[in-house]
Amino acid sequence: MTKRVLSIVVVALMASVSFGEVAVGPASSEANAVNLIYSPDSGNLTIEAASNVTTFELKSAGGNLTGAAGGLGGLFDVNTGVKLFKLDPAGFGSPSHDFGAALKSGLSFADLGADLTVDGSLASGGSIVGNIVAPAIPEPSSVVLAALAGLGLLGFRRK
Repeated sequence: MTKRVLSIVVVALMASVSFGEVAVGPASSEANAVNLIYSPDSGNLTIEAASNVTTFELKSAGGNLTGAAGGLGGLFDVNTGVKLFKLDPAGFGSPSHDFGAALKSGLSFADLGADLTVDGSLASGGSIVGNIVAPAIPEPSSVVLAALAGLGLLGFRRK
């Protein structure tokens, strides 16, 4: 196989790499599902919803909230070590809302699933169902493919 053909094959493989999310607890495909995306490295919390959320309440029995959440400032918003609450009658969270470093870093998803409770409502009516989701992290095979793609691109030269 020539270097050029190998480079094209490696780039084509790289283009097909997919990323996935890991749900903690029962995954829900309901219209009222709100995904809580937590980054253990930074403690960053983002929510994603299919429709606008009007009220969002996150409680931590173990005090794992930092009290430093961003994206708040409403008259009734609460930001403590045990409770995060946001009220916006116009709605937020669709497609996403970033609370910043709202949770302590280094927590396991199993611990979060046992510690956190989620409540709230949607602009379209009804209550929300929260799902704790890990950020998309490439699988080890994806990292290998990325490295091979890089090597393939290094070997690809114009003549």
